[in-house]
Amino acid sequence: MPALKATVRGHQGLLVIMQFLKVRGLFCRTCGIAVHREMTTNTLWQGWWGIASFVIAPATLIFNLVSRARFGRMTPPVNGLRPPLDPGKPVIRRVGALGIFAPFLIIAVLAIGAELDDGADPTSVGECARASGTECS
Repeated sequence: MPALKATVRGHQGLLVIMQFLKVRGLFCRTCGIAVHREMTTNTLWQGWWGIASFVIAPATLIFNLVSRARFGRMTPPVNGLRPPLDPGKPVIRRVGALGIFAPFLIIAVLAIGAELDDGADPTSVGECARASGTECS
């Protein structure tokens, strides 16, 4: 059974702290793809929730693409000592993949909040009385 020594990474961004995850080992093609899909899906969902994570999560996903390409070039496992892991659904078909929209959602919420906060009254001193139909004295 062909095996490849590889590291698959994950990232969890929290508001103040973050957690770097990695799984190192010898992987057959199927097990490598299964671990890649799981770690990548978790990073897509959990990787964006910190300030520095906006840079670290995409870097982690890029590193995982390199590992995934290496796994894809391997031949499928044959006659192993134990059955390989079930790779499951591709990343894009998993619910956690919706986490790719998290950065856009966070930016939109911050932009809307800034717009609402900037809603100061544009009238100057005395304008409110003229706007309501009475004169200021």
